[in-house]
Amino acid sequence: MKDGQRERGTIASIQEDTEPGRETLWVQIKLGSGFFQGFGGYYLDADMRKQFLLDLSATFGGELINEECYALRYEGFFNDSIIGLESVRTGRIFTVRNWLLANAERWNFKLGVSPKQRRARSLRWKIEQAKRHIQEAEKRLARLDETFYDWDMSAAHRKNQTDLQKALDLFGDTD
Repeated sequence: MKDGQRERGTIASIQEDTEPGRETLWVQIKLGSGFFQGFGGYYLDADMRKQFLLDLSATFGGELINEECYALRYEGFFNDSIIGLESVRTGRIFTVRNWLLANAERWNFKLGVSPKQRRARSLRWKIEQAKRHIQEAEKRLARLDETFYDWDMSAAHRKNQTDLQKALDLFGDTD
């Protein structure tokens, strides 16, 4: 395990959005670094949200707010998704994937690929996207002289031309 994969914090709040079509649950964690980060954000209907909170509460032995925890991440880079929480008090771990596996039959969840496979696919996609961005940037750089219009210089040029014309009108041509 490396730094960032397990970061100490405190559960600050539970936020439920019950608006139809946006039914989500967020657990806000105040991390030791002073930042806040959400855990959750998954679409869960009322029954699922209730079960999720019951199971998460059981991990912590009851109450959640102000409970010390460890935010768990697969890779541990800054602001990586939190995939689970570990209770400092009980030592128990709650991960979303295990929760989904435990409730797959009940709510007919289809989990698909493993988190590592999903992450590898995501990283390959990001690499391809970065290559496309580099190619586009190289094309734009090569054509910059023909595609770029400097509005600031153009405005200054027009103002100088106008000022010059005023001076010529006032003093006449000095040639």
